[in-house]
Amino acid sequence: MEVCVRKEPSGLIYVDRTALSRFSREELQKEPYNYTFVEVPFDDIQGSDFNDDLTFNTVKYNARKTNESNTAQINELKAKLRQYDYIGVKIATGCATKEEYADEIAQCEQWRQQIRQLGG
Repeated sequence: MEVCVRKEPSGLIYVDRTALSRFSREELQKEPYNYTFVEVPFDDIQGSDFNDDLTFNTVKYNARKTNESNTAQINELKAKLRQYDYIGVKIATGCATKEEYADEIAQCEQWRQQIRQLGG
């Protein structure tokens, strides 16, 4: 979806996803609107995705989206690890051995490696 973007005198970035349905592209690029146009999902836009001249910075956008994705994956993997906390308690209290839970311990180590690779 193409959205219209402009920078206010206060420095705030204003995004309007419906302006193109009300005005022509030519009108929107002139005073008083001074919009530029960006092809991104409206709900994903943040002010930090733009350069000072209001050009959309694809590198910043992609880095932010990758970081958000990595954070979600890290949280998911940590939740999986928490489900296996009982194994350490059982081994520490002598109720079980490492050998009994070797497969689960190996799986947890794989998840820890994935977390480290994602930067967590």
